[in-house]
Amino acid sequence: MIHATEVELLGEIYTIKSETEPERVKEIATYLDTKMREISSAAPKATLLKMVILAAFYVTEELFETRTQLAETINIMEEKTAIILKMLEDSSLRYSASEDRRDPISMT
Repeated sequence: MIHATEVELLGEIYTIKSETEPERVKEIATYLDTKMREISSAAPKATLLKMVILAAFYVTEELFETRTQLAETINIMEEKTAIILKMLEDSSLRYSASEDRRDPISMT
């Protein structure tokens, strides 16, 4: 379902048509507006186009950094999972071996 959501960016109202839920669109717009205002404060003479391009660059940079961190986290989790699985397999084999050595007569 397509939603039409009004958002404000640098004091201008825009209607965003998207399948994204309106609250999420507003959250994204607020984040983008904050980035653009930071750029506007740092470079007050920058044109709107330049601010939009810089904001897009900074947000994309954050996306790439987050992807890198996610990939590193996944690698760490996969390594730790492999270690845990190995430990479980080893303990299971030791348990099975100790069960095999039991005296069948004493098992009542």
